[in-house]
Order: sequence, then structure tokens, then C-alpha cells
Amino acid sequence: MARPLILFALVSLALASPVQDIASAAINSTTPSGCRAIAGDASWPSPDVWTAALPGVMPRAAKDAKSGEPDYRFKPKTFADVQAAVNFAREHNVRLSVLNSGHDFLGRNMASSGLWVDISGMDGIQVSASYVPTMRGTPSVAGKDVNTVRPIPNVQAAVTFGAGTSTQALNDALDKSGLFSMGAAHGAVTAGGGYLLTAGHAPLSRTHGLAADNALEFKLITADGSLRIANAISNPDLFWGLRGGGGLTFGIVVEATVKAFPTPKMSVLGWWLNSTSDELPIYEAGAELLRAFPGLEGVSGYYNFYPGAIKGDFFTAGPDSSVASLQARFAPLLQRMQAYPGMKPIVQKTWEYPTYKSWFDARFGPLCGGDDDGMAMPEGIIPMDSHLLGAAAFASPGLAQALKDATPHVDQGILRGHFVAGGQVMRNVGVNSVNPAWRRAYTHLIAVGAGRIGKGMGEFNVDSLKSLVPGMGAYANEASATEPSWKSSFWGSNYARLSTLKSRWDPTGVFWVSPGINADHFSQREGRVCSTGLAGQTSGVGGLGGQSGLGGLGGLGGLAAGVAAAPAFDNTVIAEDPDSNEDALTAFPGQPALPIEECGAMGGMGGMGGRKNRKRTVG
Repeated sequence: MARPLILFALVSLALASPVQDIASAAINSTTPSGCRAIAGDASWPSPDVWTAALPGVMPRAAKDAKSGEPDYRFKPKTFADVQAAVNFAREHNVRLSVLNSGHDFLGRNMASSGLWVDISGMDGIQVSASYVPTMRGTPSVAGKDVNTVRPIPNVQAAVTFGAGTSTQALNDALDKSGLFSMGAAHGAVTAGGGYLLTAGHAPLSRTHGLAADNALEFKLITADGSLRIANAISNPDLFWGLRGGGGLTFGIVVEATVKAFPTPKMSVLGWWLNSTSDELPIYEAGAELLRAFPGLEGVSGYYNFYPGAIKGDFFTAGPDSSVASLQARFAPLLQRMQAYPGMKPIVQKTWEYPTYKSWFDARFGPLCGGDDDGMAMPEGIIPMDSHLLGAAAFASPGLAQALKDATPHVDQGILRGHFVAGGQVMRNVGVNSVNPAWRRAYTHLIAVGAGRIGKGMGEFNVDSLKSLVPGMGAYANEASATEPSWKSSFWGSNYARLSTLKSRWDPTGVFWVSPGINADHFSQREGRVCSTGLAGQTSGVGGLGGQSGLGGLGGLGGLAAGVAAAPAFDNTVIAEDPDSNEDALTAFPGQPALPIEECGAMGGMGGMGGRKNRKRTVG
């Protein structure tokens, strides 16, 4: 049986008098200027005020008072419900946090106080044979059953879906029309949340671009409580910022429209390379693999470094895709890798799948069914470090040693590789606010394992990779929460413009996460979020060289904003189960990597953050 992934469980709210628990908090303080109200402040809304404004809102149970959860939880079903939640938080000066599928490895989807908005129930999917942006936006899909369309040759198809729609549900719906989209490599991850809003690397991003590159339209509730349409002609500045600026930066996205593509035939080559030792030769073989990436046009995949071994899982897609062609392309590379001292014979296996969905389900496992009326659950923070690497790093003579130094030597330690950049990702320069480092990268590497923050973040440290080509950056959704150069590392040269947009659309910081755009405008003070005095200013990027940008010293203890870690977030719930970091690639595609009760097994980053639909019924 799988052990629980997180430290806590939501329990029945029918247990006695949770309202009284919150209501009885001693009213003993005045909310400090510039700070959010917390329970016990004279300005804190009474239970009657909460329930009148947000019907169905659920107060935190008395037994969960020390769990780190917000005081109240609200699960909206309509756009108006989300508007009511945003207006309530703003008008009552209450902290607002948002939860969707729960797959935020940095823990930004839960706070220790205020209102928790669970948008996992925002559903509906509609497929369109074509898309044209309008000022009014696409018709809402809320509550609509899945339709089918006949794709039109040379016409861009699209799909509109509620923000709580999972990747698996989107795959299932699109497959009925012979289509697929740039969803996550994990069926439970929602397709319209932080994944889409930060970048979103998909299995076939090298062919079609990142998820954010394929976004066509958003419907969102902004800080003033308004429903906004953001597309190429309606609020184009907001549209630019939403495609890369990160989750909960400009508002709560309630629906999204993305491109859909004809489903391809998939050909897969899996291989294992083991060494007699964990010495440099196995990492020299790995460096050989990375140096081949720029020449592998049309190939995508995932690979893992372990102490003394490398696992590869690569694939091609399209009508001309074939196992024979894929094997022929890899044969010279695998021979070179095999030639390093101490290498054991490479084990290979191949598969072919008629559609993207058939490959996805075989590769990552069908998603366990969940209760759509249940509650999403945060997966917990997963300690890690990551970096994006491009051709300049591949040319470095120190690449093999850097890979060795970055591979974590802890229980279940893995340096996970994602060959999902280059190709169309590289060609989409300047189209949106995605970290420009993605446009120079070929691969995304993550150091992860069963370690714990309490043992020191040095367990997961890819500084050796960062030193190869300083300034490349990292993917903000899968990175270290204590990244010192977070502005430049996560958003690069786009940060200053994103900061300006954030200040324009959310001048008082109704939406705050850290690390996130303008995160340094606020900080934690004795359990409450307070302004650092930077609100209303544009936070520049100090860069990796340590120079601060505009307003760079305020609220950061005298450290330059460009090199200081983002303000600490108060969610400290760590994913406790070591299995959350295990490698589901230990079996080849199409073979069960885990016991049968473990659904949604996956490779890439999917082996982390849970393999099940984490929606659970409360009560």
C-alpha cells in the first residue's frame, strides 16, 4: 500500500464547532498598518460575515488549528463565486491563497491564515475546430459535456477548459476528436494552473513549444474582482504576462483556451546503461548523451542519472515515426557511451503506439479516478534544485564532473533529465513572458531524492551545473525555493516588465506568493503578511552578478534583491513519503513500475508530487 504523501489529511467538517474555534479567538490586537488581518484582530470578519458573503465556505476544524492551513476554505463553482472570494479578501484585508491540483513543489498553494480558494471544481471542456480571438472571448464551458469535432487540415484547432481540468481529462476529451495538447507529463496536474502560467514543459514541447507558448486565451478574475478576457486583442499586455509570469501573479484563472494538434503515432526507445562504479566514466557517457541533443531533431525524451547508472527513455512522434529509425539514430551514440571504461552492456527495448493518448496512458499510467466533489490536497514541498542547460554548457570540458557533482547521493537520489527544450521551444523567442533561458536550453535537469530540508538544502545542489554557463537560469515550478538569484534565475530579462504589470493589475498585493513576481513587496511577520514598503515600485533584476535592481534593498535585510532569496513562505509541509521521489522509470514504458494500486506512475518530474488524483471527499 502506498504511504501518505503529505503530513496531514483533511477530515470531516461535521466535527464539533469549528466555527466557534475561529470565532472564539481572542480579539486582542489591531491589525498593523500595511499588514493582512489575522484571526484575533479586531478587524477580523465574524463567522456570520464569512458565511453571508461566501455561502458554503468551510472554517478550519479545531483539530487542524496547528496544521498550517488557512482559516477558511471555499470551493467555487462559478465565475461569480471566484469574484466573491477575491472581493471578500480584498475588502476585509484577508490573505488569499489558491489551490488547484496541489502540485506546487515549492508549496505556494497553501498559507497559514486567511481564505483558501479551491478551484479544482472549475470544470467543462469544449473542443473547437478553429479559434479566432475576440474581445468577448470564447463562450464559457462551465458544466458543459465534452464535444467532438472533425479537425480541418491546416487550420489550428483549440480546446477551452475550466481551470480545474486535469491533464488526463483533457487527454481523454481531445482523443475523441483525434487531437492532443501540450499538457503535463502527469495526468493529475491541472492543465490551466501554475503549469500553464509559468511555462509548462510537455513531452512534445520540442515539436510544438511549451504549454505557455500554446495558450490562446484566458478568463481570469483580477484583484479588483472583475472578470477579464486576455488574448491577442483583449488585454494583450495581460495576455503576455500570463504566459510565463507564474501562477496567482495577475489573478485567478478560471478558464483557458490552448492549441490542439492532430494526435501522432509514437515510437519509443528505452535503454539502461550501468557502470561497475560511480566514478567519472559513467558521467562522461552522460556528457556524451547531452552533447548529442542539438543534433537529435524530432526526438524528445527523459533520462535519469543515478550513482553508477543512466536510464534513457526517448521517442519520436508523427506519421514517419518508427522504432527502426529511432534505433538507427541512437546506435552510434549508444556505441560511444558504451565505449567508456567500466560500462556494462546497454539494455534496450522499443514500443510503438498509435496515438498520443495510448502512449501517455502506457507510459505514465492511467489516472486514478477521484471524486469531483471532493477536495484537492496539497502534495507538500519537495526539496530540489534545478538548472536549464544549453549548447554552451554541453561544450564545456567540465560537463562530466559537473553532472557527477550534481547527482544527489541520498536515498533515492536522482538527477532527472528532461529533453523537452530546443526545437520549437527555442524558436519561440520573445512570444511571451516565459524565462528567456528556455529559448537557449535543450534540457532541464533536477536534483531530487528522499532527503529533507531539515537536513540541509545542500543535499540537492546543482551549483556545478550553474557554474558551467552562469546566467542560464531555472524553471520556477521545479526549482529550489531558496534560489538566491530568484528574479533573474526564474524570469531573466522579463522580470522588470512583469513587475510593472503586476503593480498595475494588483497594486495592493491581493495575490501574493513567494517566490513570485513582486514577492519582495511583502514578507512574513509573526504569522502575518506585511508590506516591505516596495509596493507600487518596479522591482528590477539585480542579475546573477549581485547588483540590485530598483528598490533592491528594501525589506530584504540589506541584501541586494537580485541575489537574496525570495521572502520565506509560511507553508512548511514537506512531502514525507520517500516514495514520492522514487523513480517510476525503473520499468520500461508499458510495464508496471509500481504495485497495481499505484495509479498514474510516471517518469520525468511526474514521479514526484504524487501519482494519484489527489482529490478526496471531505467528511
